[in-house]
Formats: sequence, C-alpha cells, structure tokens
Amino acid sequence: MELLELPFDAASASVARRHVVHVLRTRGVAAVTREDAALIVSEFVGNALRHGRPLRGGRIRVGWQFDDAGLSIEVTDGGSGRPAVRSSTDALSMTGRGLGIVASLADEWGYAAEPDGTLVWARLHGLDLAEYAQTG
Repeated sequence: MELLELPFDAASASVARRHVVHVLRTRGVAAVTREDAALIVSEFVGNALRHGRPLRGGRIRVGWQFDDAGLSIEVTDGGSGRPAVRSSTDALSMTGRGLGIVASLADEWGYAAEPDGTLVWARLHGLDLAEYAQTG
C-alpha cells in the first residue's frame, strides 16, 4: 500500500487528488479510471475533514494499492463515525450525494473501524495492469 499523509486541512483534498492522479497516470491507468479515482479520493478526504477528526499529529492518511483485481483506495481519519449513503437528498442541496457517487463509481466500497480512527475504502476492478507491472 502506498501512503500519503496530509494535514487535516481543506487544501489536502486537492493535494491528495492531484497526487493520486499523477501516480495513476505514470502507471498507465486509463483516463476514465483516473477521473473516477480522483472523485473517490476527493469525496473520502472531504468527508474525513467534514465529519471526522484528525489522526494523531493533525493528519489524515490516503492510501492506494494495485493488485490482480484492480485498484484499492482508502482514507483514514481519527473519527469514529459510520459513513452513510443518504437514501434521498434535496436536489438543490450542496451536500449529501458524495457517497452515493462513490457507490456508483466503485465496484465496492465500505468502511472499517481502526485502532486510530475510521478507514473508508473503495475498489475499482478490472484494470489493465500490464503497464503497472512494467513500471511498478
């Protein structure tokens, strides 16, 4: 698992998104998958900042990993809450749709209580990882 630790700060969402997209681009991952991964990372980091707490040292942790099944993305914060997809939201609301978007983009997603907080994860299956195997 490759990890990136970032400050518990709003600017970290764009830093995490750009970093993950850069890594995926250098590994030859298709643009559509990079865009999906960027949206998932943005949503997870944004939710960690809005609803979670910082990890020790005032940080959040973003991780990603390739394997034979595809790409895993995870974000850990120091909170103890359970992420939830809202079943309905006001069409004009500025919030509340993010995990629904994650659920539609990811092949699977979930969360786990960790000793230091909450980890949310998503999996994107079926990536052509031939390029990754050559460069990773």
